[in-house]
Amino acid sequence: MVVLCLRLKIINWKLRHVARRKEDDKTNEIKEYTEKVFEDIKHIDEQGNEYWLARELMSLLGYSKWERFSNAIEYAKTSCLKSGYNTNDHFPGVGKMVQIGSKTKRKLLDYRLSRYACYLIVQNGDSRKEAIALGQTYFAIQTRKQELSEKEYNELTEDEKRLYRRNQARKGNYNLNKTAVKSGVKDLARFHNAGYKGLYNGETADDIFKRKKLRYREDILDNMGSEELADDIFRIAQTDAKLKRDNVDNEYTANSVHYEIGKIVRKAIKEAGGTMPEDLTTPERSLKEIEKGRKHDIINIGCGNMKQEILDLYDNNFNKLNKTIIRRVDEIPNGTNIMQSYILIKNEDKYLLEQTTERNNYKWAIPGGHVLSGETPEVALKRELEEELGIRDIKYKKVDTIKFPYNNYIFNVFYSNTIVDINLLKLQPDEVIKVKWYTKEEILELIENDMIPREYAYILKNYMK
Repeated sequence: MVVLCLRLKIINWKLRHVARRKEDDKTNEIKEYTEKVFEDIKHIDEQGNEYWLARELMSLLGYSKWERFSNAIEYAKTSCLKSGYNTNDHFPGVGKMVQIGSKTKRKLLDYRLSRYACYLIVQNGDSRKEAIALGQTYFAIQTRKQELSEKEYNELTEDEKRLYRRNQARKGNYNLNKTAVKSGVKDLARFHNAGYKGLYNGETADDIFKRKKLRYREDILDNMGSEELADDIFRIAQTDAKLKRDNVDNEYTANSVHYEIGKIVRKAIKEAGGTMPEDLTTPERSLKEIEKGRKHDIINIGCGNMKQEILDLYDNNFNKLNKTIIRRVDEIPNGTNIMQSYILIKNEDKYLLEQTTERNNYKWAIPGGHVLSGETPEVALKRELEEELGIRDIKYKKVDTIKFPYNNYIFNVFYSNTIVDINLLKLQPDEVIKVKWYTKEEILELIENDMIPREYAYILKNYMK
């Protein structure tokens, strides 16, 4: 009896092994072809919309059982939802009646998949399988236009495409930052460099900055063409989805995921015959310069209105002049200055710092900002604290007004010795990622590692107690 049971186990194992080999052989057949195999099963409806049927895709990807493939579909649906898209738009259910007996029929479940849905499905598959890897390559480059229809997108000028994509990237980075922090990431700069390294063949953000020959504090995203921005958007979105899907809970794994996703996107670009992102031409004009040409307009492409801020000008003796400029549009005239208000918030032996977005390379800053036209330094500080951190009614005192020696800035420096519960703060998403308490020694180390811009470093060095 024991021998019989053992023989049955061996037979079952052999049958499973043969089935697995057949599935692998089917996969190996696919790799002999190009991505045309996916075009061959594409359908076009009466309105000209393209789609794929899930059961046809299942077979092409080497799945033998619907139950296993439907699990991949459910994972893809979850990724779709977390990316902010409606699953009904990408995974509408369809079915047909099939004969299961002489007089019996039943409805067979199927899905009408968009190109984006197909990508999410293959992204959840095992990339070691050639069929899955081929699918990832095919669908990757084709799913970049996620929020505009292809017709709408193609009607935009290149500069409009850049504006649209840049705003997408900023929104995506904001979501990715929140996910990364939840996944255990403490050093966001290192985390994002991991993604850049994967996509840009080892280049960090600083390397890209230098290669593009950008000036101090210029935004990398402002100096990308629409194709390069699309590469980065794709990297950002898929990293966000994978961190959530895999429930990543430590910094090392999160950095590794970002690096590997960058490599996958790079591979997809290469195999699709595209240009590597580092080889794409840097546009002659940054988006900041383009926006200057629209100084009397409100830019509204893809991601809402960008409000213009009017600033008063001051002489070197801090006297207000009867002149104004538009922030991020006009240059500061020689011999004049703009005014800013900043506050050092201290609790025992630690100071409150806020981490900025990718636009400022995720560096650390002190709370505060520009004094708008007609504002006093105190009013400006109150407004900035409420906008950036949701702080109201904090007690503080002004300690100095100084001229920044390296630029056309005048700083009003305020000080507050108070307790702030950082868990209750409401951060401004497009300006602040997170806040943290640092000791004087830790702040000096951040300055040494170029993680605090020189204007904030100047204030901290001179006014930390």
